[in-house]
Amino acid sequence: FAKGIKSDFDAQNELLLNCLQIIEDPADPFKTEMPDLFKSCQTALDEVLKLAECCKGVYDGLKKHLLCALKSEELIKLIDNLLVPGDMIVNKPDSVKTKVLIPRFCSNR
Repeated sequence: FAKGIKSDFDAQNELLLNCLQIIEDPADPFKTEMPDLFKSCQTALDEVLKLAECCKGVYDGLKKHLLCALKSEELIKLIDNLLVPGDMIVNKPDSVKTKVLIPRFCSNR
């Protein structure tokens, strides 16, 4: 996933460089603003890629420590069920589900 984002960014950056060569007016807003915007995006993307690589290393270490051969989805579900058993949610009164659980865990925040 992360490599796809990086390749998409690189392709768009190449288009930017081509556009900048075509624009002759040095005061053109596209020419003056877009390189800085792309540079800040490049910095943010590099940081995200570093974090993704770090997370992958930590996750792989966790799986190794647990001597786990589960797929990622299975391991995450196992940990989730360990931390918050389903019965703790299912057996709550409807008022708690509606006022607390659904807004906190099922909203798009």
